[in-house]
Amino acid sequence: MINTLQVGQQWWNAWRERSVNTRIFAAMVTVGGLTVLVKLAAAAKELIVAYQFGTSDALDAFLIAFVLPGFAITLVYGSLNAALIPTYIQVREQEGREAAQRLSSSIMVSNGALLAVVSIFLAVLGPYIIPILASGFNTSKIELTISLYYVMLPCLLFSGMATTWSAILNAQ
Repeated sequence: MINTLQVGQQWWNAWRERSVNTRIFAAMVTVGGLTVLVKLAAAAKELIVAYQFGTSDALDAFLIAFVLPGFAITLVYGSLNAALIPTYIQVREQEGREAAQRLSSSIMVSNGALLAVVSIFLAVLGPYIIPILASGFNTSKIELTISLYYVMLPCLLFSGMATTWSAILNAQ
């Protein structure tokens, strides 16, 4: 089995080094294949959660509590990373690695500040927005949702920083 994998790896390496177009295609196949694997793993996770918890109050509270932090991450960091990658590459190519490092450091500091402000803003608005999002919930379920919401707000910081780091790694 290991020999088969080694032969396959050698064939893949030799094949993808043929031409620029082949290398681009090989990179596309690699990224596409790994993306499919990640999506399958995410689907499996969702199936396991659904099997484990079913349609319980705890799962409903968790899903509603995650809506605002998840939306904030997607809204802020989807656009930021689309702008960061080409800018980082341009700075690195034109001004050198040291300038690119300064750019990434300043981005990380400003992102941390932005995430702190967004987290505080969401923490203040949470008790007012969660009852609207969870309008069909009873009082105890809304209280559970609000407590889960406050537990998830630090995830906004970690996820935002991880998203920025992944953008910088993609630019590398």
